[in-house]
Amino acid sequence: MQSLGTLLLQSGRITKEQLGLAISKQREIGGRLGSCLLEMGAISEDTLDRMLAEQQGVPIATAEDLNEIPAELIQLLPARLAIRYQAVPFRSSTAAVEIAMLEVDNLWLQDELSFIVGSRLKVHIASEVRLVSALARYYNASLPERFAKLAELLDQQLQRPPETSPGPHPDSRLIHSAELNEPISLVVPIRSAQPEAGVSEIEGSTPLPHPQSIPLSDRDLANLDAAAASEDPGAKVSPFLYTRDHSSDGNAEIDDVETQLAAAGSPEEVGQILVDYLAQFFVRVLIFQVRQGTVCGWLGRGPGLDRDRLAGFRVSFDEPSIFLNLREGGSFFIGKLPAMPPHLELAACWSKDLTDECAVFPLRLQEHLVSLIYGDRGPLGLQALDLELVRRLTAVASRAFERCILEQKQARQRQALNGK
Repeated sequence: MQSLGTLLLQSGRITKEQLGLAISKQREIGGRLGSCLLEMGAISEDTLDRMLAEQQGVPIATAEDLNEIPAELIQLLPARLAIRYQAVPFRSSTAAVEIAMLEVDNLWLQDELSFIVGSRLKVHIASEVRLVSALARYYNASLPERFAKLAELLDQQLQRPPETSPGPHPDSRLIHSAELNEPISLVVPIRSAQPEAGVSEIEGSTPLPHPQSIPLSDRDLANLDAAAASEDPGAKVSPFLYTRDHSSDGNAEIDDVETQLAAAGSPEEVGQILVDYLAQFFVRVLIFQVRQGTVCGWLGRGPGLDRDRLAGFRVSFDEPSIFLNLREGGSFFIGKLPAMPPHLELAACWSKDLTDECAVFPLRLQEHLVSLIYGDRGPLGLQALDLELVRRLTAVASRAFERCILEQKQARQRQALNGK
């Protein structure tokens, strides 16, 4: 299956420069590629809908389809499951229930939803902004400000007469000239030179480079289809974000991870196993070490990660932060990090702000904090995080760390004895 970016390029609806800029924006703030292109004003909603339907081979659920859905249809899918599965039933007939989804190629999820609603499904693809907005409207899910603004703009465009050009999105930095009635090809960074409201510069830190459009060669374009998953962070369905209530193999993947952790030969190997596993489910993952009263950056993965900045990340327990709260006995943290210097420095590891929900979990050995895990899914949020599964993973990882540390200590003792 071709990526959305490839389809838009081949149809002449966007340029290489626009695609590179959209991917750069996606790596900075997350979300789907189509959402970033809409925010840039590079494509219209109608174009995105038609391309998504062509890419996935299923009908599109339009904004009109998701407007004024009858209450009896909404009640077919409990709120907690609709939010977890990111699906909204919107029309029905004697033959099937029509449902809007993001993950239309997930056959297991289709079977699960069909079982829940008690009917055959007719699956429709929905754009991210319309699906997230529908979940907020009908199921009281949280609606990130980014998508609220984009949905409002798209609604305004739908109400305009057909002959009126909607113009670029206000956040677009594609320079244009109404007076000349023609676009100017210059492209400038997505973010302005001034810090965003509510996010102050970190005193003593090196200024962060502004994201630029990623130059795409012909070879890069040929590889876009193979890299389509990386264009849509968070697109994979995560066992952390829903549970399989009546499936016997729901925890098969974490069973495999437990086996790997039990065989790990060093703390570094334990940490890497955790990063590799969690990166399937979160857009950004970090693991910190705790050494001599300081939280230290260690391992991580995610779009835009500055590894040098992560390696230099240090937070003392003498200053207020979520790390201090977890050291004092907190079991986990889920939410938006307060605008404190340690948290701003953490966000700077990805050149981003603190607008996204995140989850932070401690790993303890005999009540002593030794490591912390951070994860977020960008604007998609963590409303349905499976805490039970996360607790199971952290407990197994803690035992693996303890075993590796003990084995290393015993090896050093043997070496010392042999050296005498």
